[in-house]
Amino acid sequence: MNKKLLVIPVLLLTFALLSIPVLGAPATKIEGVTTTSGTPVRMIHPGYPRNVDHGIRHTKGNTTQTITLTIPGLGPSGSDLILEGSHYSDWISMSMWRNDPDPDPEAIAIIKAEVVWTFTGGTFEGRVYRTITGMPIPVGVTYTRIVLHGTGDFRGQTVKLIDGEGYILIPK
Repeated sequence: MNKKLLVIPVLLLTFALLSIPVLGAPATKIEGVTTTSGTPVRMIHPGYPRNVDHGIRHTKGNTTQTITLTIPGLGPSGSDLILEGSHYSDWISMSMWRNDPDPDPEAIAIIKAEVVWTFTGGTFEGRVYRTITGMPIPVGVTYTRIVLHGTGDFRGQTVKLIDGEGYILIPK
């Protein structure tokens, strides 16, 4: 009877350990990835912007533009791989700009976007978070964080950028 009591927990523990997925090899991290974009075309959704009390404004829209993603060392003979494609995003923002449209160094906007970058062979999809301090934009200082995951030929790859520079993770 004691052996049965010992065998059951051992079998359960063995089953639990065997059911844990095995982790794959670590990914290759390529630093120095950059992005540049063309002139954006922004479409504000109907009914926006919505102004609420105390200079707060909610805005919703979408943006299209060209996008260039440069990955060092992945091109022919170790040159840079340059991907040119299109950018589409649905975004929402909240801003506080007390003197609109006059310049306001203390104005702030927070933007969250769902983004798709389309290149030949696949896409990178994910989120962009942007904070702008000081309005209008040419006056403002921006901080942008982008995290995108690949599909198609880019499946399993992850792009992480801050203010247009960062890295890509490529599974081995």
